[in-house]
Amino acid sequence: MDQKVRVTLDGRPVDATLNTSPAARDFAKLFPLTLDLEDFHSTERIADLPRKLDTSGAPKPTAAKAGDIAYYAPWGNLALFY
Repeated sequence: MDQKVRVTLDGRPVDATLNTSPAARDFAKLFPLTLDLEDFHSTERIADLPRKLDTSGAPKPTAAKAGDIAYYAPWGNLALFY
């Protein structure tokens, strides 16, 4: 079952949903979590995570769209697309 979470960006709360992938479940184990996000290519905000996430059984990558939360395994970072 998908997991509902609350993300606060620039002081504004935003509701989000994590899927049931191993990476999403592993990410949720890091909560509560505070990250300093930086702009990346004016399409996403990124931050390094404290550790790499479990990506076993991860779905094939798809093109991200505004509102997506993604884990970029090669860099080990979180990306929030806008």
